[in-house]
This record gives sequence, structure tokens and C-alpha cells, in this order.
Amino acid sequence: MASLLADPPPNYNGEVVFSYGGGRQSVALVLLCVEGILPWPDHLIMADTGHENESTWNYHRAHIEPILTEHGKRLEIAGPEYATVGMHSRNGAVILPLYSTPRGKYSTWCSSEWKRRVRDRYMRAHRIRPRELWLGLGYEEQKRWSRTHRTHQGRTLVLAPLVDLQMTTQQGLELIQKHGLPLPTHSSCYFCPNKTNKEWLELKTTSRDQWDAALALDDELREESIEQGRGPVYLHYSRKPLAEAILTAADQTHDGRKCEAESCFT
Repeated sequence: MASLLADPPPNYNGEVVFSYGGGRQSVALVLLCVEGILPWPDHLIMADTGHENESTWNYHRAHIEPILTEHGKRLEIAGPEYATVGMHSRNGAVILPLYSTPRGKYSTWCSSEWKRRVRDRYMRAHRIRPRELWLGLGYEEQKRWSRTHRTHQGRTLVLAPLVDLQMTTQQGLELIQKHGLPLPTHSSCYFCPNKTNKEWLELKTTSRDQWDAALALDDELREESIEQGRGPVYLHYSRKPLAEAILTAADQTHDGRKCEAESCFT
């Protein structure tokens, strides 16, 4: 255990915070705490964008909330009221990683604005002083954890416990199955442009209301962009309107998960 927990800065009596994402790696981390491989953190905090996939919340209520209750823990929700921007930044730019023609793909700001900063504002508002901040990143996701794992943000040591355990996301899925739980879906906003075809298809077939909302948003953002002289933008990587995109679960031509931010798809 000592190898998993680095020493905190001198004379700093803070707490351990798990930045819970609601997805596969986060569920695996909870189960590692259940097994005693990791100690339970002082706080489990999830930044709720207000746009999460319905499947994420359904899974949490059905499977993870009972586990937390059994162990005297609870999930703290940092809601969208802690965000300071909506779909657009203060200068009016869309913060989603939209696909455009011919400009390529927009930069990703949504994870920072709706996840990381919301979580941090929640902690300040509730006087939580994190000595350690856990992120749910798998060992194979080196591009995502190499810039943050075992670094300090102020007096907070950022850790990706799965990395120290050399546990991949696939091994996390095997752990989930070992505990008799169904596999969770990837956590993300229902309209996230980083979705794969399989995930878009799942949204369409299992959450019709959110699918219809994504269709409407896709049209709205494209119309807005054209009116501003920026050209059309799209939620789907094919650069076609989402309603016209061909969604095939077996399509392996596109790895939708290009987001390298720390907080989404965890």
C-alpha cells in the first residue's frame, strides 16, 4: 500500500478526494476500495455537467450507490451551478470539440469548464482541502495521465491509482465482472463529439429523449456557426448532420475517444 500513496507536502493535513467520473475506471476504483487494495478516500466527488448520459446515473443508482451506502460512503455531487459558462465561453466561442469543414476539429474546453473547475469550486465552497486527488485513468491511457499523475497542483498531489497498480481499463472491466456487476457504459455528456459510433447508437436506442436533444443541438450549433460566417460544424466525426450519420456499432474506422482531458470518459 505504501507504494500507492506518496508523501503529502510537509505540514499539510489535507484530505483524500476521489474525482469520480461515473464510468468504467471509476467503478473499478470503488471496487478496489471494497477489496481493501486501496483505502477509502475521504470524499468521492462527481462534477455533474447537467448533460450526463442517462445510463451513467442509472448505473450509479442501481449498482454503486448501494455499495457506497454499505461502506458508509456517499457520492457528493458538484452540480452545474458551480460552472461559470454554458455552451459558450465568455468570448462567445463554443467550448465543445466540434468537427468543422474545412477547419478540422475545435479544441476541447468543456471538460475543464464543466468538470475540473466545477469540482475545484465545490471543494473550495465546502472547505475541502485535498492532500491527494485521485483520477480514474487506466494504465494504458498514458497520454492522459503522463502530464498529471504524481504531480502537484498547489499543495495537492494528483494520483491515478490504476496507473500505480498498472491496471488497464480492460483489467478494470474484469474486476467489475468478478464482482457480478454489469459493465458500465462510458461516462460523457450525451452530445459529446468524442463518442464512437457504437456510443451514438446506444444513445439512440436506449435514451430517445437525449438522442432527440442531441439532434436538436447539432442543428442549432451548425446554424449558429453558419450565421457567424464560420462554416458548418458537426457533433459527428463524419462531418454530417447527426440525423444523417451512419451509425454502425461494428464500425472500427474511428476512435472517437480523442479527448485527452482528465475528467471525461472515466
